[in-house]
Amino acid sequence: MRKFQNLFLLKNKNISLFERMWIVAPIVMWFSFRPFVRLGENSSMYFEISIPLVYLGLLALSGIPHVLGARKILYGSNSVRLVGLLVMVSLTSLIWTANTTRGILTAGIIILLYIVMVASLARVSSLRLIAFRSQKTLIIMAVGMSILSVIQVVAAIYFDQKTSLLCAGCTPAQFGFARPNVFAIEPQFFGNLLLAPVLLLIHIYNTKKISNKMIVSMLIVIFSLFLTLSRGAIFAFAAGAVLLAATELRNFKKAFYLGALIAATLTICVVFQGLIAAAHPKYDTSFKSAVSSSLNQLSLGIIDLNFQKKSDQDLLNTQEVQKIDTSSISIKEESPNFDGYVAESTNVRIKLSQLSVNSWSSSLMRMFFGVGLGGSGVVLREEFPNQINDREIVQNEYIEILLENGLVGASIFAAIIVGLVYKLKSEKWTWAIIVSLLVQWSFFSGYPNSLHIYLIFIYLYAIFGTSKLDKAS
Repeated sequence: MRKFQNLFLLKNKNISLFERMWIVAPIVMWFSFRPFVRLGENSSMYFEISIPLVYLGLLALSGIPHVLGARKILYGSNSVRLVGLLVMVSLTSLIWTANTTRGILTAGIIILLYIVMVASLARVSSLRLIAFRSQKTLIIMAVGMSILSVIQVVAAIYFDQKTSLLCAGCTPAQFGFARPNVFAIEPQFFGNLLLAPVLLLIHIYNTKKISNKMIVSMLIVIFSLFLTLSRGAIFAFAAGAVLLAATELRNFKKAFYLGALIAATLTICVVFQGLIAAAHPKYDTSFKSAVSSSLNQLSLGIIDLNFQKKSDQDLLNTQEVQKIDTSSISIKEESPNFDGYVAESTNVRIKLSQLSVNSWSSSLMRMFFGVGLGGSGVVLREEFPNQINDREIVQNEYIEILLENGLVGASIFAAIIVGLVYKLKSEKWTWAIIVSLLVQWSFFSGYPNSLHIYLIFIYLYAIFGTSKLDKAS
């Protein structure tokens, strides 16, 4: 009971329900896909309710009294006005959207996020009281989920996809070893969830005397990130880590040590994947071929160790020549789908981006005002019916914003990001988190599975980027 009281600061009368709701954000965000309730579907989307969506609604609801109480002060805030302008542009585009249902649902999420942002600015001082607690909780959850990801990869040797909670593209059928998604919809989304905590841990390593326990925690999270084999998440992590090193590290020895630790963690991860693949009873993958596949995928096909794997027929022929008794040899059932870099994944994203730009540039009106909120998928299917799958989305947040909201919406969005970076100039370590999330936005789009990105931006701005609005609390 005492731990429960300490977690939610029940004895602190200065902490409102809104702040207590913020305390659980580092816990809720990890369940971005599972568990969920599917209410139905149509030709363009599934109707699903997840824990983060329910949480966002409750967080916004608890923040409404603070928004109303500080509305006069908040109305004078440029950030409130700028983000509010983007909200208005998005809502106005519902008039001409090609997908009204998706547009309305997306608009609901945008409104809830806007309420949370404004309420957070109204409670800046109180939010800063829980900042350390929420960051500590985020790190603990990241380590816990990282350990679960390792368990999930091992479990995939013995259990089927449904039991191990793996997504369709995460199973050992792809490379011979599983790629963890834990409670996220895909490995890249799980990897995206790891970015903020792992960069926070590196920031602590760079700037403070860090304990061995914290170093181990950092390496566990990095190990899990590499396990996802998500190039988007790993490249985003690399961009953030380099930025942290450039802005913080002045000690070459410490920088070298950090780089060596990350390189060693990557090596251990690749070896682990090789061992897992070799241990799988179903798929015919050797340790060497699994290592080769992993490195080839991570390097976009550049690193090719060219390990040649013998087929079952080659093995039988060799056994016959050597007059070995084949009755004692167990031959595995099938080979994984891929033995290296999956170019199709990259090509699909590039193709979708190209088609989206072609659609956006088809008329002057569309270039300025877009096809309407939520309408990108339907428009692409209508204009390129033989090239777009059902329920396909752009898979690039920037191009999706450009297609749906035009140059008007995209310009406002860019101004918001630039303003956020500028406001955080006194805490440059936060830039690494922002940059890493911005980098990975080039690999997916949409709101439901990435609500944490918007909450992280709101949190960083409220805690580290505000000053004049403190009196509104």
